Amino acid sequence: MPSDNDGTAKPQTSKSSEGASSPMAQASRKIKSTAGSVANQVQNGVKKLVPQTEFYWPEWVAPLSTPISRRRQTLVVLLFLSMQSLSVVLTVTMLYNIMYTWWFMIPYLTWVYVFDAEGPKRPGRRQKWFRDLPLMKWFADYFPISLHKTVDLDPKRNYLFAYHPHGIIGIGVVTSFGTNSRGVDEMFPGIQISPMTLSTNFRFPFYRDYLMALGFADVGRTSINNHLGPTAKPGSSCLIVVGGAAEALDAIPETMDLTVLKRKGFVKMAIRNGAPLVPVIGFGENNLWDQVPNPRGSDLRERQNGIMKRLGFSTPLLFGRGVFQYRYGIVPYRAPVHVVGTYI
Repeated sequence: MPSDNDGTAKPQTSKSSEGASSPMAQASRKIKSTAGSVANQVQNGVKKLVPQTEFYWPEWVAPLSTPISRRRQTLVVLLFLSMQSLSVVLTVTMLYNIMYTWWFMIPYLTWVYVFDAEGPKRPGRRQKWFRDLPLMKWFADYFPISLHKTVDLDPKRNYLFAYHPHGIIGIGVVTSFGTNSRGVDEMFPGIQISPMTLSTNFRFPFYRDYLMALGFADVGRTSINNHLGPTAKPGSSCLIVVGGAAEALDAIPETMDLTVLKRKGFVKMAIRNGAPLVPVIGFGENNLWDQVPNPRGSDLRERQNGIMKRLGFSTPLLFGRGVFQYRYGIVPYRAPVHVVGTYI
């Protein structure tokens, strides 16, 4: 299984080399240098993931001597994975006890579904204090996640960041851009990057407020125009996980099968709004979970594609490690992810 190394790589910024033949050649060298370095770190930090073909009894190998920092990281990851379910439970509980909570739930739900229905489509709802909480850093340290860049960006312009691969749920996006645990706000001063996700996620009471506090926005034409158009403030930018739900079904460890050829709409939106594209790659994103084999053309893949067409999101059959044993569970592996952003 992937390495349990707790070390984290510091964000790296390449300095301009003197005597460059041209800006394009200089940027190309920076990309190759950063990508090569990251590839070596991923190869050295991740052990080969071998699919299990036989049943093994769980090995209760989580020692009592495990440092409190690692237990804390695992707890935060479990909390993150449970946020949507917890929001549903909280909503149902408060509605069931409506005679005691009506004074809060009725005004709140009216605000959510009537007055603030367009809220996720507008920038500016993020809460810096929430993004800077220590538990956000504990979450990123679990894997760990590191963020790299190759060039500085002009804060007077708006940008569209395009992220690959989607992975199972885009952990690299959440930690690197949905929080400030890796110093994205300091790395790109004056630029407010809003990660975008499905509008379905904003239909859950409480969970929508959690997402917007992290800076997430609805991934739709109107929302993109609000972030990049003429009415947007300088530096207002957005990040789209281009492959989306379809790419999640190809999230196989130690592979990077991208869904790109049929995804051209984000390029058109960037051109119409005069926003430069910033490609971002999450090296190691697909190593965080295993997935039940679902090759294209198989019965399982066809059923998953049918569900995706009806519901708008995919249903990968994932498995990872457990909490008190490391053989079975849905907790992601401790596999390093290196998020690299560049711009030419």
